Amino acid sequence: MLLACALPAFPLGAAPGVDPRIYNPAPTPPRRKTRAVTTEGMLRTRSRERDGNVILEAASRSGTAANCLNNRFQSFSLEAPHRSMDDGSPSRGSRSTDTVGPATIPVVGTQTRDADMGAEVPVPPPPVTDEHRRADRPFTRAPSGRIRCPVPGCPASDPAQAPGWQSLATMHSHPNSHRAGDNQGAAPPSWLVANRLTQRTECDEFMVGEQGATHPRCRPNARARAATAGEAGRALQRAAPNSHNNRPTLDEIMSSKRPTLKHVPKGCRHVWSAVLAQALAAAHLAAVALGGRTAPADTSRCVDAWVELFMLPKCTLNPTARSGRRHRKLTSQHTKARLERWLAGERAELWQDGAPKNTGKPKAKTSKEVRRRRALDLVEEDRLGPACAALSSQGSAPDTPATLAALQAKHPTGQAPSPEAAPPRDAATPALTPEEVLKAVQAFRNGSAAGPSGLRPQHLLDGVRSPDQRVALEALTDVLNTLVWGRVPICLAPAIAGAALHAIAKGEGDVRPIAVGETLRRLASRCLCASTKEDATQYLRPLQAGVACPLGTEAAFRAVDQYARRHANSSTKVALKIDFANAFNTAGRETFLRACNLHAPSAARWSWRCYSQPTTLYYGDTVLQSSAGVQQGDNLGPLLFSLALQPVLLRLKAHYGASNKNLDLLVAYLDDVVLAGDADIVAEALGVLQEACSTIGLLLDLSKCEVIPTAGLASAADLSIFPASSKRTAQHCLDYTRSKRVDTIKESLTELSDLGEGHCAYKILATCMGSCKVMYSMRTARPDWAHDAFAEFDCLVRTAFENIIGAPLSNTALQQSVLSSSKGGLGLRSAATLAPAAYVASVCSTWDLCRDIDPNYIWEGEFAGSGIAMATQILNSQLPVEEQLDIATAPPSEPHEQRNMSDALEQAAALRLRAAGTDSNGARLRAAAAPHAGAWLNAPACRNAGLRLTSAEFAAAAMFRAGASFMTSDTWCPKRDRVLEHTAAHAVACAGGGHRVVRHNSIRDECYWRCLAVGVEAEREESGLLPSDPLRRPADVFLAAWPGGIQLALDFAVTCPLQADMRADAAARPLA
Repeated sequence: MLLACALPAFPLGAAPGVDPRIYNPAPTPPRRKTRAVTTEGMLRTRSRERDGNVILEAASRSGTAANCLNNRFQSFSLEAPHRSMDDGSPSRGSRSTDTVGPATIPVVGTQTRDADMGAEVPVPPPPVTDEHRRADRPFTRAPSGRIRCPVPGCPASDPAQAPGWQSLATMHSHPNSHRAGDNQGAAPPSWLVANRLTQRTECDEFMVGEQGATHPRCRPNARARAATAGEAGRALQRAAPNSHNNRPTLDEIMSSKRPTLKHVPKGCRHVWSAVLAQALAAAHLAAVALGGRTAPADTSRCVDAWVELFMLPKCTLNPTARSGRRHRKLTSQHTKARLERWLAGERAELWQDGAPKNTGKPKAKTSKEVRRRRALDLVEEDRLGPACAALSSQGSAPDTPATLAALQAKHPTGQAPSPEAAPPRDAATPALTPEEVLKAVQAFRNGSAAGPSGLRPQHLLDGVRSPDQRVALEALTDVLNTLVWGRVPICLAPAIAGAALHAIAKGEGDVRPIAVGETLRRLASRCLCASTKEDATQYLRPLQAGVACPLGTEAAFRAVDQYARRHANSSTKVALKIDFANAFNTAGRETFLRACNLHAPSAARWSWRCYSQPTTLYYGDTVLQSSAGVQQGDNLGPLLFSLALQPVLLRLKAHYGASNKNLDLLVAYLDDVVLAGDADIVAEALGVLQEACSTIGLLLDLSKCEVIPTAGLASAADLSIFPASSKRTAQHCLDYTRSKRVDTIKESLTELSDLGEGHCAYKILATCMGSCKVMYSMRTARPDWAHDAFAEFDCLVRTAFENIIGAPLSNTALQQSVLSSSKGGLGLRSAATLAPAAYVASVCSTWDLCRDIDPNYIWEGEFAGSGIAMATQILNSQLPVEEQLDIATAPPSEPHEQRNMSDALEQAAALRLRAAGTDSNGARLRAAAAPHAGAWLNAPACRNAGLRLTSAEFAAAAMFRAGASFMTSDTWCPKRDRVLEHTAAHAVACAGGGHRVVRHNSIRDECYWRCLAVGVEAEREESGLLPSDPLRRPADVFLAAWPGGIQLALDFAVTCPLQADMRADAAARPLA
């Protein structure tokens, strides 16, 4: 919620950063805490001495945005600049401006380097004049305390016609309108002198300061003029372009192809947080000050503030020419320098400096080597999902006229919503809180792409996540509240609600459009999803299972599947699956905007601002317009589409539920609709649905519609009454899992085996290509029917892993490798083994929702041969008696979680492996299952962090953990005169040759260096700790100062459970 609060403003005659009366030249800059205390004292002093002076009222929660607002935001800056240098060029370091958090107060009198001139000159303190000591300012105030325009005859000077302004700062644009000629008359010179208003040297706007002073925005051009000598320099000065006018437009910012850093360097995140908070606060306060006015003169300042916010990432977060670990410090310095230039007012110069250079290199084609490098780069960032997709990606579609035409065809022109579809003025939109915003920012996936402005979710996270960045978080919350309340100018909506469009190559010469929306827009929609969830559930459930309905897709499948089996002997029953053509891009906007006003009012204002006019899609150098449907990537898109389709579904349910023509089943998952019942009624309902959907812009894709007779080949239903282009399937395809899941992964597994980095390949295989690849099939397909397909899939995964390590696995090693890392395995989960647990968990968790979709849905646990009965039987056969399930007669009162049942299966399998093996295998299995013993498998394979193993190292570690054979047979150890097993059990414990304490010393040194890295004083192998035996060294690492005033001695011991005299004991109980 935005609350109006009164904050003491800086006196309009003094610099906000330096008070001449408390001037104290110091040899070194003040510390952060000192700056904060000094700033607070100055504000209190000025507020008391100038009682009755200007009070700045900002509509902002707790005044956060007002405190963040830099003086540059106002037309006439509240800043009194320092005295210029002898050559007339003020130093960049001599600026006096507020920053977010503790104020940055330049130390007057110290050496300051000018970035352009390269000279170090002393900056004298500002003179103490009567003007600074003046306790009052002769504002033109009405008796009520509000400021009126001093121009005679101006309507704003008449209290009967205009409300006036609370302060001189809030009437910033009005004097400029008189100066520009937009309003008649001119401000009296005496009023300008009394309020110290002067004209800027580089532009025509007013500022607070002495005559001839330079505004921070104008300083770059002033330095450029001073650097040019002679008459030519003065001529160039007169012809110098206005920096403010050279600023790009919003469309130029969004359409420019300028890359931004994937994350903000750590060394400059505090500066980035301050700059971000400043820009956010300026945009928020500009929108608040604008109110509901729509005149161009009024909206120009608000537009300027938002344009600067969107140009910030591409101006300051540009990557350097050289990147990588060796140049990380250079990147940090480069970014910090650009952020400081932004604070100095060099917006237009930063934009020009950051223009991309045309290298003339042709765009690299998508080849196997390119995909491999791309996958390795993504693994380095711990983005395993995109790395998996990169291995089999076909790349972007070629930038040709055919591709552009295909994209235009997928974004047809629609009719603009009428004004009647706008939300009411009293539409309730709950205010977002900083905690909700931070949670939404953290919910973005790692490496989420940037929007058209170049702002990434990671940039926001780097600027708001730490406690000392609370100011930036609150400023971001203010901006998001401004967006969701629809208070931004309507002229900004096409760009804010726009997206960067990409064309991905698709089969059969088609393209798939991928739209990446602006980050602030995605964040605002993500925050609104939580507030609309309850309303959406109440209105859409159970007809729509795709929005605000967990496990909706599984419940819809189960309801239809059981309906087909219940009517397997009915010769007239059919199930019809309906699909729409390009549904999300063709839905009528007025339809879902009206529905949003009624059923999701908390999102009505934001939805109207985004979809009330065509939005802009930036594809390369081409700008497309989207005027129909919802935008891809919009978090509110599925909800808005469902709101448009829901009246049609309700109409069908009302018509075919109250008459004799009953429609047995009606359910939708987003744009996929299923009708079930008698064939003639379903065909009639299809016609009604087709006609109703045409009125909201949706067209059926009959070539994708499927008619499935429940009786299969024995059906007597007349399929000719359905459109000829629809698919007429007589029986369900039992090998769906094999064709759609198993066959499609073979090519990806082949690419994975050729990746060349064993550790990276394993991470992708275990995380993205294991059982998770077929998890939906495991939860929906009967495990007894799909067992062969799952077993084939496990065989493919096993072969891929053997290719990665370069060695075959025995059956025992394979049984261990499919266990989770916490149970001593390698995390290559078996789909065939875990399928019964997944199926049972799905049936139990979707029971209530299936009953809502189909009132005739029944529990099938008591029927022998049903899916749930067979899955339970298979599951119980692998569990001990005390862990077995009994859900035959009724569904469980509490749903069984898949994780718990999978853990029980793996624990039983681990116990069987220990019982069947020798003492050596038992000791190895128990040691592998010890706490944190498998942490190296779960760590990211990041080379820069020193966590990536070479292919040989990973293969050796994985084979030893799984008990694989390093040699074809046992041999003899010549050092210790013992048997050297083929599993290398003796090799890791052999004391013959080599350094016996190498592991111990490695752990000791790692702990020692980590302590030093975090500033903890540590000593290695400290002697003299025991007075009775001063030569002993009981501490590998000694910490002299530990919290609580104690001293801490750390001693490390490395044991090997595979030693011959310890194997029996290690197999029977844990050693640690």
